[in-house]
Amino acid sequence: MTASSTCPAVAPGPIDRSPQNLVLGGTAFVESQAGDVGAGNIYRTITYDTIVNGLCYRITFFDHGANGAGLYLSDPVAIQAADATHAAELARIEAIVTAMAGTFSLNASK
Repeated sequence: MTASSTCPAVAPGPIDRSPQNLVLGGTAFVESQAGDVGAGNIYRTITYDTIVNGLCYRITFFDHGANGAGLYLSDPVAIQAADATHAAELARIEAIVTAMAGTFSLNASK
């Protein structure tokens, strides 16, 4: 573990979203997303960075899944249904991770 007054850059990938400033549970974070694909896989990392008392704190969410049901199914309707299910499940997990980040506190009395 290394203490730093700045948060390290998130390694870029071909599937990125520009960093966004947001406030969760009263704490200001910078959310970054980076990802990559290959050999039927998709990888995505979401980080929530904040500086508290001159130190960087990072919460990281890493997702690894299949890159589209079309690699495993041939029926277009089944592919669309499987991809929609995966997207909905991932959205629910991301909402949980975001809610968890919103509970971040270094103050035990919060």
